[in-house]
Amino acid sequence: MASVFEFHFNPNPKQNNQVFDTFCFLPQTLFEKKQGNLYLVAEIKTPQSNSQLVLDRTAEIIKKHLYQKPIFSSQDPFQLGLNQANDFLSGNQSNLNFAAIVVGPKCNIKVSKTGNLKIILFRNSEAFDIGSNFESHAITNKIFPDVIEGNLQK
Repeated sequence: MASVFEFHFNPNPKQNNQVFDTFCFLPQTLFEKKQGNLYLVAEIKTPQSNSQLVLDRTAEIIKKHLYQKPIFSSQDPFQLGLNQANDFLSGNQSNLNFAAIVVGPKCNIKVSKTGNLKIILFRNSEAFDIGSNFESHAITNKIFPDVIEGNLQK
């Protein structure tokens, strides 16, 4: 089965001071391969001098927790990484758009996002906007409030 992941940024041409980046982390060890591939898409609309550092650090936090063995087997490493990112980003989320996607070896997928991003999955001629199913961080007080999980069909 061929999987294609495309990230499209459609920045507002009137705002030329945006910072955006994509991150792709492929597993290296057997344990990491069980966790899956990590894809991150990030944008800061009104950047400050440390904006790229904030994006890089957030990506590193999520990656670190996803690919390290959890202390307790009941802990979900992806959720743990998002919780740590929530702590790191507290107070810095007002102009942040960020999506985190993990695709496991058995075509299982986990998605979390914050901000104004659309996450659309295509299958044959159908499009599914899974990004509209997330709660606002204003309601939950978390930057990454939800994780949506499912399986990709072949």
